[in-house]
Amino acid sequence: PEQLSGRRVDGRSDLYSLGVVLFQLLTGRLPHEAPSMAKLMYAIANTPAPDLRSLRPDLPPPLADAVALALQKRPEMRCADGRTWAADLRTIAGMPPAAPPASEAGPPHATARR
Repeated sequence: PEQLSGRRVDGRSDLYSLGVVLFQLLTGRLPHEAPSMAKLMYAIANTPAPDLRSLRPDLPPPLADAVALALQKRPEMRCADGRTWAADLRTIAGMPPAAPPASEAGPPHATARR
């Protein structure tokens, strides 16, 4: 949405795109559909995405909330970065937290010499 209005784009725009993909994977349709490109762009920029539960009532509310968060029109309303959103999705799925990237894990452990 921010790209359509000429605002600054950052990683949160990618989170919006991932939210669209996840929405489509879970429902079989896009969050916004329109008969013309102009109407589609207007809908993306101005119309809230439908609640996932209206299309898939069997989905857990936390998952629907996570997708809704990614599809927020204002980027400051989305997760700050992809790691945060991924951690939320892992928690919702009941998966253990991901290990930090090697660059954040600290120095490798020294091996003992014999």
